[in-house]
Amino acid sequence: MYFDAGKQKEELKLKLLLLLILIASLLIIGTIVYHFAEGWSFLDSLYFSAISLASRGFSDLHPTNWFSVIFSIFYLFIGVGIMIYAISTLIAYYTSFYEKKVSDAIKNMRKPKEPEKWIELRQKKN
Repeated sequence: MYFDAGKQKEELKLKLLLLLILIASLLIIGTIVYHFAEGWSFLDSLYFSAISLASRGFSDLHPTNWFSVIFSIFYLFIGVGIMIYAISTLIAYYTSFYEKKVSDAIKNMRKPKEPEKWIELRQKKN
């Protein structure tokens, strides 16, 4: 995989930054399209876009015309896939900081205990 942990962290940081920009772009695109296609306010459009990408939705708002229904199909397939990838990248970035600590802890668990250095000598009483 990677031989340099610093290189791995930098690559994950760049991926995470690009994914955050992509998610923000998805939210902006969804907000604009739903605002003009459905006539919702920008806040309602942003709310619908965010809830739809982050979960299954609450069904309090839903697309009503053919264009926004077709747009929603493609928007949600692409957006949910990107959200899942972003979350997995975030987890990989977080765990890369603790990888050495975890591997050291595992190595120390398998290390056999050292024998005692001191031997107690007792005198026998007659």
